Amino acid sequence: MATDGERNRKLRAERSAQLRRLPRLQKETLERIAALLAEAQTRIAARLAAAPSEFDAFILPQLQEQVRQAMAALEAGGAAALTEGASLAWRAGIDLVDAPIEAGLQLDRPALRISALVPSIDTAQLRASQAFLTGKIRDISATAAARIDTELGLAVIGQQTPQQAATTIARLLGDTARARASTLVRTEIGRVYSVATQERMAQAQAVLPGLKKQWRRSGRIRSRLNHDAADSQVRDVDQPFDVGAGVKLRYPRDPQGPARETINCGCVQLPFMESWEMSQPGRQAFSEREIRLDPRKRDLADALGQ
Repeated sequence: MATDGERNRKLRAERSAQLRRLPRLQKETLERIAALLAEAQTRIAARLAAAPSEFDAFILPQLQEQVRQAMAALEAGGAAALTEGASLAWRAGIDLVDAPIEAGLQLDRPALRISALVPSIDTAQLRASQAFLTGKIRDISATAAARIDTELGLAVIGQQTPQQAATTIARLLGDTARARASTLVRTEIGRVYSVATQERMAQAQAVLPGLKKQWRRSGRIRSRLNHDAADSQVRDVDQPFDVGAGVKLRYPRDPQGPARETINCGCVQLPFMESWEMSQPGRQAFSEREIRLDPRKRDLADALGQ
C-alpha cells in the first residue's frame, strides 16, 4: 500500500504534467493559424508581383478574386485549427481534475477513478465555444479581406504605388492579424479549458468530499497585479474568486467577468484538498527576474508581506 507521501508525490507530478498541456496546445494552435496567415500572404504577394507595374481597373477584379481565395483557405484552415484546439483544451481541462487524483489518491479502493464514477460533462458549452471561435476566425478573415481590397483600390486610383499596397497587405496578414489571432487563441482556448475544469470539479465533489479550487497566477512578466494578488486563494467549487476591487470570477477568463480581467489571462484554477501536500501551498513568490522586469511586483510583494 502506497504511503501518503508517495501518493502526494504522484499527485504533484501528474498535476505539473497536466499544467503544461494548455500552454502547449495554445502555442500549437497559434502556430497553425500563423502558418495559414503566412500562406495567404505568400499567395497574395506572388499575385501582386506577377501583376503589371501599374494597376488598373481591369486587373483589380482578378486580384480581388485571388484575395478571396486566399482568405477562404485561411478561414477554413483556421476554423479547423480552432475547433480542434478547443476540443483538446476541453479534454485537458477535465484531465487537470481527473489525472492527478487518479494518479495519487486512494479511497478504500485500489484507485479513485473519477471517470468511472461520474458521467461525462455536458459538451454543450464546448460546441458553443467552437461555433464562437469559427465566427471569430471568419471575422478576422473578412476584416483582412476588406482592408486588402481598400489597399488595392488605392493603388488602382494612383493614391499609392503597388509596392506600398503590398507592404501594407503584408502587415495586415502579418503582425496585425497574428495579434488578433493570438488574443483569440489565448483567451478562448483558455476559457474552454477553465470551463471544463470547473464543470469537472463540480462533478468530482460527489466522490471527493471537501474538494475546493485554488487560483494560481500565470507567472508572466506583464501580468495583472490583481491576478497576482489572488494567487493561492481557495474557494468552494461553487463560489467565485475575488480578483481585484469588486470583481468576482468563477474561474480564469470567466465570460461573465469584465473584459479587462479576462482577455489574455494566463492564470489557472486547480483542484484543492486540505489534505494534499503541495510543494507550494501558499502564494508563489515572485522571482528575481519578474521583479527586475516589472518593478511593480516588488511593491506588491511588500504589500503582501512576501
